[in-house]
Amino acid sequence: PLVSSSRATMMNWPTALKRKALKIRLKIRLTVLCLLLAAVLQSGWYLHFTRKSWDLMNSMKSMASMEIILPPQRGDAMSESLLGDSEQLTNNTVKAMPLVVHSGNLTNRTRKAMPVSLRSHPGGLTNSTNTNACATNQKSIHVCHQGKTFVRGPKVPSFIILGAQKSGTTALFFHLLKHPNVVPPLNFLKKGNEGKSFEVHFFDRGGSFAERKNSTTTEEEFYCSKRQKYLRRHFQVGKIKKAAQKGRNLMTFDKTPTYLVKSLHSQPELISKTVPWAKYIVILRNPVDRAYSHYKMATKKNMTNPAEFDSAVREELGLLQKVGLITVPNAVLMPHNSTLPSMGSPAAPHEFKFTFPIRSAMDETKVFSDVFNNNLYLIRGFYAIQLRAWINALPHPEQILVLNSKDLDRSPNDVYRRILCHVGLPEHNLSADKRKRFNKYRGSTTKPMWNTTRKLLEALFRPQNADLGRLLGKEWAGVWGSGTVEET
Repeated sequence: PLVSSSRATMMNWPTALKRKALKIRLKIRLTVLCLLLAAVLQSGWYLHFTRKSWDLMNSMKSMASMEIILPPQRGDAMSESLLGDSEQLTNNTVKAMPLVVHSGNLTNRTRKAMPVSLRSHPGGLTNSTNTNACATNQKSIHVCHQGKTFVRGPKVPSFIILGAQKSGTTALFFHLLKHPNVVPPLNFLKKGNEGKSFEVHFFDRGGSFAERKNSTTTEEEFYCSKRQKYLRRHFQVGKIKKAAQKGRNLMTFDKTPTYLVKSLHSQPELISKTVPWAKYIVILRNPVDRAYSHYKMATKKNMTNPAEFDSAVREELGLLQKVGLITVPNAVLMPHNSTLPSMGSPAAPHEFKFTFPIRSAMDETKVFSDVFNNNLYLIRGFYAIQLRAWINALPHPEQILVLNSKDLDRSPNDVYRRILCHVGLPEHNLSADKRKRFNKYRGSTTKPMWNTTRKLLEALFRPQNADLGRLLGKEWAGVWGSGTVEET
């Protein structure tokens, strides 16, 4: 009755009664306002308006080659950050927080929103028309969400060395650690030899892709969770965060050579979606020499046996023919001393002709994937098949830098500068021990492979090397004696 009374009636009330009536009226209004606000929040209507505003701002920013991370459809809190900060944000705080802007790699969604005239020059990327442009090292974080939780973390690793095995990846590893802005992965810091490794092996062990197929979460939530595990297990996130607070940009990286050869086990998709900002480095060696070096590593013998290696080569050729990847002359599969020339004599050309049955890239990769295992020496040298899978999976082929191991031996400083430019590190010179040999077994006596075996392998890899030249361009034309590469 007091609240419904008219203002005129209240004028005649005592002062104390007036104050009490005003307080009651104010409480009722606040209660109604809170109920209305709760109903709006419960319905999620405000999210529609908020997302429309973000979409408009995203379109405006995309004109300047910038990418804005959008908030999720639903979510009202940010969980503990990978950087170590624990923050609980309400929806109002999320709406008021500054935009997290990422320079560099653009998602397909942002690229489609850009005018055609700008798509060929995405900001922060090494463009094919400007090979001298170096990547820029940006201070940035990634943001993803799991259900109603935002997760933030540093963009690490900055780059990944994919392979190839026995091609100089360990030398690259130590060269890069000499840079003052590079820190090693955690597994390299373990004390003692037990468990210490130069390689991470996060994506090629433990059935990572099988986890995705069996997961009931959304794609974004799956890769967000995968990213957290990857960062926490293998990289010095805390050290990178502290350095960033002091204005110093540190980078770290993953070196796992089997990522390249397992590119046909859905590794490119898995890795690129987990760390979409990463750059990639591939170093390739003459596949003939790589195969013999692989044999020496696998057998771990103090004295190599060329006859044993020759037998292993012919056995693997028979397997590759059985699955339909190559066609091998029958004479090649015979024991060495029965039909083929003796050691040191020139090989008969007609005895060393191989053919690769024409098939689609999909069929080729499937066959390659089915036959692969760690004990094969030759199939790892089919570089074109492996690289094609990576190039097709990445949104920007410029993310991959492919190097020749011979260049690393001849001019390591030049190769080093190309790598620093590719990943966005400041210039730095290698020290005097740049020509040190790595992974060389102590006390080993290396015998050269038989000349007949080398001729056999050169003939096997010649069409694959030519295919590599067509894939990578003029710089790789005629590599390792593959002959002239025609333009395609």
